[in-house]
Amino acid sequence: YALKLMLARQDKKPLPVIAYIHGGAWRSGNKNGGLNRLHHYLKSGQYAGVSIGYRLSQHAKWPAQIHDCKAAIRWIKANAKKYGLDEERIAVHGTSAGGHLVAMLGTSAGVAEMDGMVGPHTDQPTTVRCVIDYFGPTNFLRMNDYKSRIDHDAADSPESQLVGGPIQKNKKFTLTADPISYITKRDASFLIAHGTKDMAVPYNQSVILHQALKKAGVPSVLITVADGGHGFGGGLLNECFQAFIDNQLAGQRSHLLKDKTITARDAGRR
Repeated sequence: YALKLMLARQDKKPLPVIAYIHGGAWRSGNKNGGLNRLHHYLKSGQYAGVSIGYRLSQHAKWPAQIHDCKAAIRWIKANAKKYGLDEERIAVHGTSAGGHLVAMLGTSAGVAEMDGMVGPHTDQPTTVRCVIDYFGPTNFLRMNDYKSRIDHDAADSPESQLVGGPIQKNKKFTLTADPISYITKRDASFLIAHGTKDMAVPYNQSVILHQALKKAGVPSVLITVADGGHGFGGGLLNECFQAFIDNQLAGQRSHLLKDKTITARDAGRR
């Protein structure tokens, strides 16, 4: 695993942490641009930023990716005093494949097979305070239920490449990669955002995650981006993000923290 840390503190109090995990269908991307994505939220100096990298699917199959992410969370906790971080207040944010991985962090803390043994700090817990999941897959076996530009059941789909074989022919193992498989009432709080016209990861993937979390009693907010595609960030969505982390990490209340539908323009469509 690998990560980058950014500190811009304004006082000596331990800083809550916002960690970003990149997308790229688990087969491209790296940690290098993550802190730029967090800049809007870090410029106040009230939060520390971390960008997490992980092994890509052409180099290692599932669950290597979540093992690397969990190792990064353990590193943050183990080095909290050294860098002035608050290990009890960690938010994780990801987009697409990164959204999937942060959702896994939010639901599978303490699951030995998902926590893994990567890194030197295996005595540390892998819990996080909250999750901001933008259009991440949550139930691989149901992705082909809806219109998509990707045949998710194909042997060369991102999901099949991640698990090492066609997902419908490896159902039992594929279920281990689903954040929904691990939901309990003790999970981290969620903010989820997804576009209704996402042709890479169907919008329903976030709907079923949100419903499962709510059913288990886990606080979850779903922001539906009407006519939104696969990729957005800015505008009103940034305001919801800020309100969520201020609520979860600083205890501030906000009227923005409720399910809502916004337009693609409001979400800063790129």
